[in-house]
Amino acid sequence: MAIDHQQLRYFVQVATLRSINKAAGNLHIAQSALSRRMRQIEYDLGVDLFHRSPKGVELTAAGRRLLGRAASLTDDFRLLREFVTEPGAAPSHQLHVGMVPGPTLLLLNQLVVRFHRAAPDIVLQIVEGTTQSLTEQVAAGELEMAVVTDPPPHKRLHYRPLWAERLFLVTPPNMPARARMKRLPFVVPSQSPAIRAIIEQAMQRLGLSFHVDLEMPSSVSAKRLIASGGAYSIMPYSAIAEDFGGKSFAFDPVPDCTILRALACPQDRSNTAEGDILIGLMDKLVAELIAIDPIKGLLPVPGPRSVGSRRLRAGKHVPR
Repeated sequence: MAIDHQQLRYFVQVATLRSINKAAGNLHIAQSALSRRMRQIEYDLGVDLFHRSPKGVELTAAGRRLLGRAASLTDDFRLLREFVTEPGAAPSHQLHVGMVPGPTLLLLNQLVVRFHRAAPDIVLQIVEGTTQSLTEQVAAGELEMAVVTDPPPHKRLHYRPLWAERLFLVTPPNMPARARMKRLPFVVPSQSPAIRAIIEQAMQRLGLSFHVDLEMPSSVSAKRLIASGGAYSIMPYSAIAEDFGGKSFAFDPVPDCTILRALACPQDRSNTAEGDILIGLMDKLVAELIAIDPIKGLLPVPGPRSVGSRRLRAGKHVPR
């Protein structure tokens, strides 16, 4: 069965509200019918889009990727319909923003909802990628801004510090000894050389030798393997924030080791009004998350200053 515009619109509602029941009420359809629609999309795509629980639903990594694209497609369809039926009407503006995977896990759900409320006529398009690919897209004018990790200096970009983030050793629950852990494969949820360099430095701080036994496409896939007792890894706080307090993993902070999340913007262009709205919402959301973070996995950084040199690193960051 082909996925149609209506199914995508239903998916966006469920994903943003994180509840099939609430979405069904907004869409004025039966909850059972909407649930079947979501199952059908998952079947057609061949992936799980939601983690389901009695409290509601949470997006999987695949679901988060689809949300940005589905929201864009539904808005494109709306614009197309407006263009055909109202040829004199002005099209809505679009805001193209990039994010590395960690901040996507941490911010996307709440940020999308808040931005839609603040700027309902703006189409927000989220692109996920590595720091290198996203900074290149910002420099080329393909993205207005991007949230990146510990970025190197770039002559065409300036960086605004957002927050610092601690790294954690993530192991299966009830691991009796580190010696036994070392016999498990070490999994890396990224193929980025820069991320590997960060992880290698973190392993050295823990007194562990660095070796990669397995690469996974995402931190969600890696965590499933770890929870089953089949591997261990080093991950930033954003990748595991939702898992603290649960029984699926054990966490040990890497001492004196943080990474910097920063906002990359072009040197020769000012932010649009909608870009400024998004930045304000992001700052507020990050401040709220830092305030309620019980283990200090997120740390505030000085701002708003350029981070084009190493001098502005907050705390003891791992060099890139």
